[in-house]
Amino acid sequence: MLKNLFISAVVACALVFVSGICEAKSKKGEDGGKNDKEYWCKKGGGLRKQLDAAKADIEKRENRIEELAESAGKETGSARKNLLNKTKKEKTELAAIRKKQRQAQAKLDDLEEKAHRKGVPPGWLRCQFE
Repeated sequence: MLKNLFISAVVACALVFVSGICEAKSKKGEDGGKNDKEYWCKKGGGLRKQLDAAKADIEKRENRIEELAESAGKETGSARKNLLNKTKKEKTELAAIRKKQRQAQAKLDDLEEKAHRKGVPPGWLRCQFE
């Protein structure tokens, strides 16, 4: 009987120990690591890279559209028509890039708001750690 009591106590202790470990793991995993610097740096950095790439692409496309429009003004006939078609295509692609830029900016704004609500230092989103 003493032996059964001892085994029961050991099993109970083991269960408490294991449940404590499981509870600690679940608390750590609840936010998926969303309260650490690397998470916020990765999220913010990725969105900033998207914005920078979109800005560079927009500038490139705008310059290309200007060049095509200038060239089209000097041409006549089918050459002019081809240049105007290229200009139209560039404008369509420019509109799509601007849309992606707005979406990335909205995501970054949402991320900044979420970080603010969670008390995350603003520098973490810019990968600036103290």
